[in-house]
Amino acid sequence: MEENKITRIERKLEGRALILQTGKVAKKSSGAALVQYEDTIVLVTAVISPTIQEDGGFAPLTVDYREKAYAAGKIPGGFFKREGRPSDEEILSSRLIDRSIRPFFPQGFRNEVQVIATVLSASEPNQPAVLSIIGACLALSLADFPCVQPIGGVRVGRIKGKFVINPRDNQLKESELNLVVVANKEGLIMVEGYANRVKEEVILEAFQVAHSYIKRIIELEEEFISQAKKEKKEFPLYQIEEEIRRKVTDFAEDKIKAIGSDWAKDRKDNYLEKVKEEVLEKLSSDYPEKERDFLDVLDELKKRKMRELIIEREKMGSSWNR
Repeated sequence: MEENKITRIERKLEGRALILQTGKVAKKSSGAALVQYEDTIVLVTAVISPTIQEDGGFAPLTVDYREKAYAAGKIPGGFFKREGRPSDEEILSSRLIDRSIRPFFPQGFRNEVQVIATVLSASEPNQPAVLSIIGACLALSLADFPCVQPIGGVRVGRIKGKFVINPRDNQLKESELNLVVVANKEGLIMVEGYANRVKEEVILEAFQVAHSYIKRIIELEEEFISQAKKEKKEFPLYQIEEEIRRKVTDFAEDKIKAIGSDWAKDRKDNYLEKVKEEVLEKLSSDYPEKERDFLDVLDELKKRKMRELIIEREKMGSSWNR
């Protein structure tokens, strides 16, 4: 992306203008995007650390979504003169964004990533959390991060038998379902919401309707990204030493396979905890400071076993947290 180049693109979605823009603010971030839908405006920035965090066993992603009082034209007053801690809705919106973009991160990606969504302007009818999902995808796409696939998100309602995309707040009161759907071109990535005694066929149709609109959003994103093109760089992925992987597998694989589908939750948890302690006791002296790698390999073995129980034996696993 050229320095000081402003890229702006606009399309109509459900009769309302959807505007994507970058290059005007937050120029020091790795990537930034302004997403506007009518009078609702969200700024989403992404910053990626150039160094690997070797002590983490997962992608170190932080997502923070904030709705400031000034976005609604208000100034905090009364006893508290400043913004308070994040509300429950802000925390849930942060998690919504996190679940939408976390699948981008390949196994072994350990560079710290911060995605910050700030609501600059909030019009009462529109909900900015869904816009932040689009903004997070764009911000990462405009950053150095090489693994992003364009995604889009919409909220789906159903009023008097008709589906409504991105319903206004007052429409949601009449809606028999309220779904947030996130997808790429190939299929759905994440779904959250609720329904009021709606048939399964209606839910499936809602997914299809949402996906058709999301494809239109993705086409707009692809055009926007191509205009604001920025060179990508490769991030080295953290690799567990093959010898460590082999030794943990040789020691623990048969123990994990011994778990029965009829085991109670407490029995599974106690057994897995015992296996973990045995792995650490056996290998920690030979590989100091590699405890996280042992647990990562053990996690892979547990996931493999859980998949076997769920898919092959049609049994639901219980708690597999270490």
